[in-house]
Amino acid sequence: MASEAPHEFALVPFSAEDVDRLVYAVLRPECRRLRFLPAFCHGILLEVAMVAPADEAAVRAIRRMTHQEVRRFGISEEDFDRAVAILEAPDGGAPTESGLFSSTHGLEARATDEPLQRPESWDFHRRSAREIAVELVRFAFAAGASDLLLDEQEEWMDVAIKVGGQKEILPPVERACSAILLKAFKEIAGLPTQAVTTWQSGAASVPLGEGRQADLRIEITPTIHGQSLVARVQDRKLQLSRMDSLPFTSRRHRRLAEACLRQSQGLIVATGPTGQGKTTTLYACLGQLDRRCS
Repeated sequence: MASEAPHEFALVPFSAEDVDRLVYAVLRPECRRLRFLPAFCHGILLEVAMVAPADEAAVRAIRRMTHQEVRRFGISEEDFDRAVAILEAPDGGAPTESGLFSSTHGLEARATDEPLQRPESWDFHRRSAREIAVELVRFAFAAGASDLLLDEQEEWMDVAIKVGGQKEILPPVERACSAILLKAFKEIAGLPTQAVTTWQSGAASVPLGEGRQADLRIEITPTIHGQSLVARVQDRKLQLSRMDSLPFTSRRHRRLAEACLRQSQGLIVATGPTGQGKTTTLYACLGQLDRRCS
């Protein structure tokens, strides 16, 4: 049986203007070592321009480094060197860290004066697992994420948040540290730390300073490589402020909801995708009922 011919990549004209500079700022050393440039990044997809797109070892290295699905196309050595020279120029280089993961990447910060900075790594040597767990919650809260996701793999732990239904990948955790990070979340939620083969569910409130507080609903599930954690991140202060009125712009819908709330018995079902206002609606309904009983 004849062996399959290697895939041939046509060379595409490419310049520094085509580079996603936010991603380049994060991956700069690897870009120069593996000779690739990020062209597009969104969620789990990373599109890269490579001098050697047929180099499967380099593609695997990029996947391991970013934990993203990599799509590639070929560019010439000259275009690569020219683009890098412009990116490294003092007046045309990549943005600073404070610009990483701005709203162009889907992350919109909650009401706060602090700039949103994407963590570059998790230093378990200088900080405790509990401190890193709180840092993860603080970043997810500031980004306006609906969920924080941890998932143990064979060689690392995947870390991600979900913003507006889109999954945003964060730096992974070393496999040797994943268990203590999960243990820290279990302690925060008051869950048994020794249970690793059973499903667990809990809740916690994490103070973030300046009167802010993140409420978490945590679910931990055993997987083939260990455990996975899903933490729903909520802003109780924001939810309570929305209890004053029902969140309906249509007068017809508002009247229908008010009629349902006046019933002495029955069932109200709130359904819909993540982040579309189910919890906000239920908090507002409870606020209306609370005022009527007071």
